[in-house]
Amino acid sequence: METFERLRFGRGRRARRVDTGRPLPGSSATVPIGADLPPGRRARIDRVATVPHRGERAVHLARPGVRRRGSAARPSAAPAAAARRIGPTPTEEGRMAFTHRTLWLLLVAIAAGCAGGAPPANDEGATRVTEWTEDYEAISLLGEELRAPVLPEERRIELERQLDEARAAYERDPTDADAIIWLGRRTAYLGRYREAIAIFTEGIAKHPGDARMYRHRGHRLITVRAFDAAIADLERAAALVRGKPDEIEPDGMPNAYGLPTSTLQSNIWYHLGLAYYLTGEFEQALEAFRACMEVATNPDMHVAAADWLYMTLRRLGRDAEAAAVLEPITADMQILENHAYHRLLLMYKGELPPDSLLADDGDSLQMATQGYGVGNWYLYNGDPERAREIFERVVSLGNWPAFGHIAAEAELARMRGTATAAGRSAAMATVPRSRPKGRS
Repeated sequence: METFERLRFGRGRRARRVDTGRPLPGSSATVPIGADLPPGRRARIDRVATVPHRGERAVHLARPGVRRRGSAARPSAAPAAAARRIGPTPTEEGRMAFTHRTLWLLLVAIAAGCAGGAPPANDEGATRVTEWTEDYEAISLLGEELRAPVLPEERRIELERQLDEARAAYERDPTDADAIIWLGRRTAYLGRYREAIAIFTEGIAKHPGDARMYRHRGHRLITVRAFDAAIADLERAAALVRGKPDEIEPDGMPNAYGLPTSTLQSNIWYHLGLAYYLTGEFEQALEAFRACMEVATNPDMHVAAADWLYMTLRRLGRDAEAAAVLEPITADMQILENHAYHRLLLMYKGELPPDSLLADDGDSLQMATQGYGVGNWYLYNGDPERAREIFERVVSLGNWPAFGHIAAEAELARMRGTATAAGRSAAMATVPRSRPKGRS
C-alpha cells in the first residue's frame, strides 16, 4: 500500500497543487517525498489517498455517452439573462475543478489497484499498457466522436514524408530526446493525436526531467479534451523550467518568413492558461496568461497571449484591467503569423467592426480563432443569443483540433448545462505508453 499526497503551494488564486510520492497511474505532476518546496512558499496536505500499487497502467474506463456527428442534438436552453461574470464565481469554479481533478485521480488509482498483476515489459524494459483502441481520436465536449481530420492529398503526402524522416531519426537513436519530440510532433500533424500522446509518454519515461515532453503531451491532451491531465502535465513543465533561461522552440510548420515566433516557456504558460480557461477556471488561467506575457518576446506571441488574457479578464468582470491590455496594441504591429489574434485585439479596441471578422474566406483555423473571439465578445457584452449562433457556426466548420473550436464547444456545453462532465472524462485522459502496431 502506498500513500499519495497532494500539496498546495501558496494561498488564494495563486495556489498551486502538486502530487507527491510515487505518481498515481496516468499522472505526471509529481515530486518526490521530501523534495524542497518552492522558495517562500508554505505547503499543506490537501488530500491523502491510500491505494495499492500494481504498477503503472493506463486506465480506460467505460466510454461516456456518445453522439455521432449528424445525429439529433441535445435540446439547448438560452441563458435567462446575461451577466457580467459568465457562469459560476471563481471560487465555485475552483472548488468544482479541484473536486473533479481529485475524483479523476482517485478513479485512476482505484482502477489500477483493481487491475491485478504486473503488466508485461516491452523490449526496452518500459511498461507496456493497454492501447487506445477506439476508431476515433476523441469525444467532443458536446458528445460527438472526433476522427482524424481529412487532409488535402498533397499536404498529407508531404506530412507523411516528414514523418518518415522523423521516424528514421528515432530508429537511429530511440533515446534521443529531440528525435522523440519530432516523431511525436510529426505524428500529431497527421491527426494521429493518441499515437502522439503515446510517443511523448515514452519520452517522459526516458527523459523525466525534460519539460518539453510534458509541454507537448499537455498540448495534445488539450486536443483530445483531457483538460485535467493536460493541466497536470503543463504544471509539471512549468515547475521544471522555473529559474532556467528560456529557449526558442523550432516550428514544425514554419511561417512564410521561416522565423520561429515562440519559446518553450511561452508555450508552456500559453497552453496551461488555455487548459484552465477551457475548464472555466478563469483565475488560474489569468495567472498563466500573465506569466506568458512576461516571456512573450515578439509581437506574434504578445498578441496571442494578450487575446486570451483580455478575454479572461472580461469573463472575470475586470474590465479596467482588460482595457489596459489593449493599450500597446496598434494596427502597425509587425505580425508574421498570428494575424487573427491581432485583428481580434483591434476589434476589442473598436478599430474593427465585430462582424467584419466573421467573413468566410475558406480558412477554418482563422475562422475558429476569430469566430470564438467575436462570439465571446457578444457573450460578455450581453448578447448570449448572438454568441450562441457564432459558437455553433464555429463548431459546424469541423476544424475540431483548433483552440477556437474547442473553446466554442466549451461555451455551448456551459449553455446546455453539460460543462461539469465535459473535458473531465477519465476515458479521455487515457495516456497509452505504446504506439499502435505497424506505426513504430
